Amino acid sequence: MTVHECPASTGGRALQLADEIFHYQRIISEELYEKGRVDAEKARILADLQDYFMFLALRAEAEETRRLVALFEKLEARADKAKDRFHSGFFFTLAQLLRLRHEIARLPSEKIGYEDWRRSFKETLRKLGVSESFWPNMAHRAPWATD
Repeated sequence: MTVHECPASTGGRALQLADEIFHYQRIISEELYEKGRVDAEKARILADLQDYFMFLALRAEAEETRRLVALFEKLEARADKAKDRFHSGFFFTLAQLLRLRHEIARLPSEKIGYEDWRRSFKETLRKLGVSESFWPNMAHRAPWATD
């Protein structure tokens, strides 16, 4: 599935679906606070909406990822405006995963490749006094790399 085939990628529909996410999250949070339980149907609807955006990210083709990253960043800002911190982080994470997977830098000088990160992370571990042995695959190539 390409972003062009996804109705939410047209922007307006994505905004509608995101607004529904914020709405259902607010309702579910209120019910949980007031009644101590959550309506299963409302929770299912929220999960379906979240899964839609996750599958949109997971199934995106490489040439479409920049548009999708921009969409997720717009939805992150919309979640902030709706005061939905959870979904702000949700959309940030989807954008960041695509950015890392396809090595899309935010800034021209940014190093975002796996090997660049691996070297930097080793230095971070050293400065924190954490042994690299906690991650035995540290020396291997990117787990998603193909031969």
